[in-house]
Amino acid sequence: MNVLKEKTNKAGVYLWYNVSTNKYYIGSEIDVYTRLSRYYQKSYLVNHKDLPIIRGLIKHTMENFILIILEFTDKETLHPSEQLYIDLFQPTY
Repeated sequence: MNVLKEKTNKAGVYLWYNVSTNKYYIGSEIDVYTRLSRYYQKSYLVNHKDLPIIRGLIKHTMENFILIILEFTDKETLHPSEQLYIDLFQPTY
C-alpha cells in the first residue's frame, strides 16, 4: 500500500483478480488510495456485504486476490476509463 499512499487524492481505475475463480472486478474512485485502503478494513467489509466484490473478498479471503491498478487518471476521464476496462475485461463481480 505504500505505492498507493504516494497516489493519495489521485483518481484511478483498479482491478481485483480472484486467482482461485478467475473472476474479475473493475472499480474506480476519485481518491483511489482511500477506496482501496478501505478493502483492508474489517469494519468496511462487514458493513458493505451487499457489494459483490466484498462478498467475494470475504468468501475467498484476501490471499486469493491480486490488486492491479490499471490506470491513474483525472476526474473528467475516470468513468470513461473505467467503462473501457469493463468492456475489455468483462468482469464477473
